Amino acid sequence: MTPIELTYEKRVYKTDRPLESIEYGSEPSSSHEFNIGNEQGLTAADFLESTETDGSGVVLIPQIRFDNNRYVIRIDEDDVLVKRTNCVRYHKGKPRGEPKTLDPLSIVVSLREVPDGSDVDTDYARSVAIHLRSDVWVKNTEAGKVNRAYLGEFLEQVASAISAEAVSRERYDYSDFWYDLSLGTPDEIGFDMESIY
Repeated sequence: MTPIELTYEKRVYKTDRPLESIEYGSEPSSSHEFNIGNEQGLTAADFLESTETDGSGVVLIPQIRFDNNRYVIRIDEDDVLVKRTNCVRYHKGKPRGEPKTLDPLSIVVSLREVPDGSDVDTDYARSVAIHLRSDVWVKNTEAGKVNRAYLGEFLEQVASAISAEAVSRERYDYSDFWYDLSLGTPDEIGFDMESIY
């Protein structure tokens, strides 16, 4: 995956403080939403440069949304580059005919308070939430198997990059995702998240 557009909120507080003292809804001295993009692909340096301030105050970035990305996906027997504009939204098994489309994956990086009972032993942790938005990941075809392998490699890279201490997998069996794409139920098509990563 190559990110080509992302959005984040940058909150600036006047004085340094522990994260736990920044209560939900507390007012920063300034808050701005930023959207950065590069059709050739964004780098970590691009992102860091966009977060720079004049040096006054402490910056908190609670969430980063990867809004538009380029993927290598197997279609039939070929690997092709795909981005959001190549995708079509479906509803009840038929194309919606809407100009607005979605990425094949939803990817959001957040700084979150660790819930009670978690295996993670810190108060706050980074989390990366990745949701499937396309049937290319779940189809029971040869191309689907290749795409699941690609997805597994990507998930492994993400887990390694953030030194993941815990992985949570959730399958929403009654989500409109399965119905809108005419996929059948996850059990009917043999979709197993554990086998991907």
